[in-house]
Amino acid sequence: MTGELTSKTSVKYSVIRCMPDLARAEERNIGLLLWTADHYRIDIDSDVARRLARETPHLAEDAIIGFRNVLADKVAHAWPNHMDQVLSAHGYHYSLGQAAFTSVDAIGGDPLAVAADRLLLRLVRPRRSGGPGHDLRSEVQKKLRPLLASGRVVPNYQVPRSKSGVKRTVDYCSQEGGLQALDVLKLNLSKISDIQSRIDAEAYKVQDILSHNGLRFAVLCDFPSDTDARHDVQQRAKLIEREGGALLGNMDDALALLLR
Repeated sequence: MTGELTSKTSVKYSVIRCMPDLARAEERNIGLLLWTADHYRIDIDSDVARRLARETPHLAEDAIIGFRNVLADKVAHAWPNHMDQVLSAHGYHYSLGQAAFTSVDAIGGDPLAVAADRLLLRLVRPRRSGGPGHDLRSEVQKKLRPLLASGRVVPNYQVPRSKSGVKRTVDYCSQEGGLQALDVLKLNLSKISDIQSRIDAEAYKVQDILSHNGLRFAVLCDFPSDTDARHDVQQRAKLIEREGGALLGNMDDALALLLR
């Protein structure tokens, strides 16, 4: 009898997350911390870091690299027996997820490299359900590029005041026929608890801004593509409307609002 020889190695990992805009409270997966009893590895996805820097001007790509260096120093002192201390540490814009396990074939290669390649594709660079490469925020940025260049639309506009006193920014603002604010809100998520948290935060933001500013506020939502899930999320998102925001489901409506 013959059989294929296999050897599995258990790898621990934690997802590295970044919250580029603290006001929006939206975390983005940017990399992985992986380790075994023999060695460890830190992977920050450079494409994701560059995209975040483009989308959030006040968050420089160098800052993400700087965080990696700080994390590497902490891991060097904590590995292998005190990694829980690293996972419990949170930075201003950064956090790490709970430790998880995966198994990889250790024959003929570095198990951490194999695990990193697989997990980066699944957790940091997942294919979006809206289709290959679908990213509503990037699509809006591309569509508005001529208006941004001309100054007719201002990105990351800081509103003059808020009810809470918190400094608030909106994704885009125009002064065509009065101040019109626009936020882009991703609601195409797998966990309903995450969706509800984003809706609650956006509704509070809308109320906080509108109570002390004479502007119009619209929120362009990236709803789930599944019909049942989309209907459920749309009903939940009406909380934003009750606080005075206009809910939008497509980019053409958003563009029309900014230019009217």
